[in-house]
Amino acid sequence: MEKLKRVFIFCSIMYVIILLNTNVFAINPEDFKMAEFTEEFTEYMNKPEEERAKILEPRPFEIKKDSIKKENILQVLNLLGASNESYFSLKDVIPNNVVVRNQKDTDLCWAFATLASLETNLALINKDSSKIYDFSEEHMDYCTTRLFLNNQINKFGIMRKPGSIGNIAIAMSYLSNGMGAIDEKEMPFEGKKDLIDISEIQGKKITGIIQDTILFPQYNVNDDKTEIIAKMKQHIKSYGSIIAGVYGANLMNEYYNNKTGAIYCDNAANCPPNHGVAIVGWDDTFPKENFNKEHRPKNDGAWIVKNSWGTEYSQDLDEYKKEYYNVLKNQYSEQIL
Repeated sequence: MEKLKRVFIFCSIMYVIILLNTNVFAINPEDFKMAEFTEEFTEYMNKPEEERAKILEPRPFEIKKDSIKKENILQVLNLLGASNESYFSLKDVIPNNVVVRNQKDTDLCWAFATLASLETNLALINKDSSKIYDFSEEHMDYCTTRLFLNNQINKFGIMRKPGSIGNIAIAMSYLSNGMGAIDEKEMPFEGKKDLIDISEIQGKKITGIIQDTILFPQYNVNDDKTEIIAKMKQHIKSYGSIIAGVYGANLMNEYYNNKTGAIYCDNAANCPPNHGVAIVGWDDTFPKENFNKEHRPKNDGAWIVKNSWGTEYSQDLDEYKKEYYNVLKNQYSEQIL
């Protein structure tokens, strides 16, 4: 067994969860109209079910891309203050709450990334670096499934299997419907995939719940991301980590640099989000040469993310060689075949 230590740095942004108050506005019923699905969601729904099970569900509706309200001088100064810092990491501010955990042999990256945002958010709000927030991913997993042993039904769950892939909408439903989050010690993570008795998820003490969420608009690689990057940096510094969907579930791909642990996807069509991570900071001085030379950004800089594969990435050497051969076969099919 060959063990490789990895620091993963990604550059594909999708989601952010923050505990904030929100305004509520009235609207006339006749003003409602059906929103159009995004192109990514339409393509996703047209894929066979077995293909959809391998990627994260994209957002169904587009989110309006707004701009900074320049009349709000305090907001502008706050954004500029965060964006002017070339390096920031929550690991340096709340180290006890930026702990890398291990999802084991499950597809629960989305649950780990979501609860990481809640944990870092509470740590920053309460300004107590010694207090550790650790919520149960396994409870979130089972509470969002519908079928249990002996045909028991969870009315809040959906038709997904334990340990399977999910998305931000599923995670948010769990955190807002009164079922969670609960402390890790109440239901420790074991990476189960089998059906359990529904009583195992009931009667738990809820210690974390959200009231509002914020979703950042989705941007293409070539879009001007100056404002959105400034807002993201300010949010990370003030409210905690950002949930992000990235193309990074398989390290054996052409967009990944195995030596530096950096990945950059410059083609959205070839890089459907298939993995969830938590963005915990940024490094504007991270050399662009650290990315794969075939897929490299124009400028230095990267987001720093917390993954959920443990502190060491281990893989059987024979399996590693097999995957590597398949990559070479795809790249040099004419010569090999």
